[in-house]
Amino acid sequence: MRALCLLAALLPALTQATGLQLDQRDGEQRFYRGQLALSGEYSYRPHDEINSQLCFFPQGPSAAAIPRDADDARLPWFCFANQQQAFAQLGVPAELPSGKCVIAGTARILVSEYKVDARAMDASDLAQLDAVQQVGAAELQPCEE
Repeated sequence: MRALCLLAALLPALTQATGLQLDQRDGEQRFYRGQLALSGEYSYRPHDEINSQLCFFPQGPSAAAIPRDADDARLPWFCFANQQQAFAQLGVPAELPSGKCVIAGTARILVSEYKVDARAMDASDLAQLDAVQQVGAAELQPCEE
């Protein structure tokens, strides 16, 4: 019985990420295997000309877990490779109400299959959303005029 209680107490820790390991390099792209637990903010801007995807911006210690080469000064953020599942798991509507152009909220998530894309163009890193551990209330923001 004691072992069962110990296992139940450790279960949240066992579902934590194992970290990322570089799996493959292809020019400016890096492919990682493993899993990360991240806390931060998600954001969706469907009318953005550059990036209209659902993306995640790790904050605090989570930001340091995002892989970056020494010469890569980009901010730590990525978009979800599995957009439809990410919308569903985070509870983000694909269409925002009239007059609203951004939806954002906070979450704790598990991601895997991280891909760094450091090419000099409008590309973002990508990661597979595996699970949402916690999600805060989303905030709709008005369109800027």
